[in-house]
Amino acid sequence: MKHLFLLEKFGLIESFKAKSNLAAPDRKYFQLNRSVYLSIGITGDSMEIRMENIKGPNKVKPKNRMTTEIKGKYIQRDKEITDILKNTKLNLELIEQRMEEIENEKIGLLKDKQSWDSFKKSKAQVDENFINHKIKDRNEARKKGNYKLADTLRKDLEDNGVIIEDKQEKTTWKYK
Repeated sequence: MKHLFLLEKFGLIESFKAKSNLAAPDRKYFQLNRSVYLSIGITGDSMEIRMENIKGPNKVKPKNRMTTEIKGKYIQRDKEITDILKNTKLNLELIEQRMEEIENEKIGLLKDKQSWDSFKKSKAQVDENFINHKIKDRNEARKKGNYKLADTLRKDLEDNGVIIEDKQEKTTWKYK
């Protein structure tokens, strides 16, 4: 609806109310006030906006002062619409630029996380085979009800720089 009100503000459409044939409030209708041709050309790094009145074959160009004032009003409104479209393009470019900056920040954070993970892995005193073997032994001890051994194996991994988590009958691990 706000778009219709903007178009009405700039004189491109007009609104009118009519009684509803149902037991409902009056309805608001919009109709073209004049016909325009709007052309937006976008290429690489530029945008061209053109708006022209479409004149019908039976239209006669009025020559009185009032018509000239109305025409000037429409030209001003056309300029305002063109300015709005140009500002919109600029805002879209700024949004695109900011999104690119955010993407670059995310890539940087990912690289930092990968570096951090590599650092943690280098500080760990055990390799992945050792970790997986200890987790397997711990899970077997838990199945047999030997929770003391399972806790000892967990503590042994923690002492070697590895944290384990049990979720939905699955054990995952990560470096401290």
